[in-house]
Amino acid sequence: SGNLAALTYDPVWWGAAGDLIADDTLELQAAINAACSAGGGTVLATQDYLANAVSSVPALGNFVLTIGCDNLTIEGRGKGRIKTSNSSFGRLLTAWGIFKPGGLSGSQDFQYADATVYTMTTATRGAQSITLATPSHANNFVVDDYIFIRTGQCVTGTGAEPDSELNQVVSSNGETGIIVLRYPLAKNYAQEYYISGTSGITSTSVTANLAPFGAAKVTDRTIKNIRIANVSIEVSSSQSDNVTALAGGQIDGVVVENVTGNVTGPFHSYGQFRAGRFTRNVVYIKRSDDTFWYCFSTATGATDVIIADNVCTGHGFMHSHEGGARIVYANNIVNQDVNTVSADNAYSFRARGYDIHIHGGSIYHNMPGAAVRIESDVLDGSVTGLVINGAQTTTGIGLLSTSGKWAMTGNVCLNGLTGCGIVLPDGTLGSNLAVA
Repeated sequence: SGNLAALTYDPVWWGAAGDLIADDTLELQAAINAACSAGGGTVLATQDYLANAVSSVPALGNFVLTIGCDNLTIEGRGKGRIKTSNSSFGRLLTAWGIFKPGGLSGSQDFQYADATVYTMTTATRGAQSITLATPSHANNFVVDDYIFIRTGQCVTGTGAEPDSELNQVVSSNGETGIIVLRYPLAKNYAQEYYISGTSGITSTSVTANLAPFGAAKVTDRTIKNIRIANVSIEVSSSQSDNVTALAGGQIDGVVVENVTGNVTGPFHSYGQFRAGRFTRNVVYIKRSDDTFWYCFSTATGATDVIIADNVCTGHGFMHSHEGGARIVYANNIVNQDVNTVSADNAYSFRARGYDIHIHGGSIYHNMPGAAVRIESDVLDGSVTGLVINGAQTTTGIGLLSTSGKWAMTGNVCLNGLTGCGIVLPDGTLGSNLAVA
């Protein structure tokens, strides 16, 4: 059994071989489960573990290891490597509150929460309360409930990717309809409309087709305080593409630091979470189909995130889509050193985003397409002190923005990238430098 006094748990205690020959999935999961049963703790990764056994949950798909409790750390001591070569799953390590699909025809329109969305009045970014249109509906929420606040859709498709955030209830009043929130709202919320029917991207342009707008009670688990540190996550070179190393959602507080990733698909993909810190990780992504996947992805309403001092190489890039807000990228190195004809970006911001910032760091961009791509629906951000270089022989663009609300200063695009330039909405370089 686990060492309850020290709150540390070693998979070796459950019989893990740690030799990369025997499958240690059950032993690793047993150590995680023991820590969860005790209310949290640290699982020590002290050996080289092979993890190939696959489990499945209908709403989540296939995965190998899963974290389903609060206050859990997986920390490497010594070797600290977790490797897989099984190609029949989508995620190696998943930390995710199990959610009900709900919503329209079983889609993920109301993922992470009850399907009932209680309509609210317009709310302003920075406010620390919302008001429900029918005051008595506030009686459905009590102190410490997690709450899913949403409007519209960020992308096409039925019930896909609402513009949303996860928050927590401090108090509720059934007479006034006011719900006081633990965190200030990350964005403005107002009624949006489908252009036609009940699917597709929405806007505030009025039609007869109202999109869901309001607050839903999170009826499934929200996980709190997850940390993964000082381990190596590896996927065999024979592994199929699109396998995610670390995935999760419906989390309040997640840290990934000093992790080395050698994978064929996304290293990190988290949605609908808040308070994330991803620092000092080194990730190499190599894909057989020559396309690009995330080193770090914040999507579907991810809020209050710091991604700093990481190294992302190979087919990797940084990605903030689908309503992410208050996200800072600081001093990261993105080295896209693969020889490719695929057009992609080192940083990609689209399908809505709010208060997103890149500070410092560098990019080596070896492909067609803009090194940094910022679309017009990504608002309130900045790029400062970024150095862009490359070896692409076709015309490329270092920094391309169609959003007129981003501040871009002190960036340098070097002549190693042929045709390298900085294209801002007003047609000027501002205080940026593009070396011809």
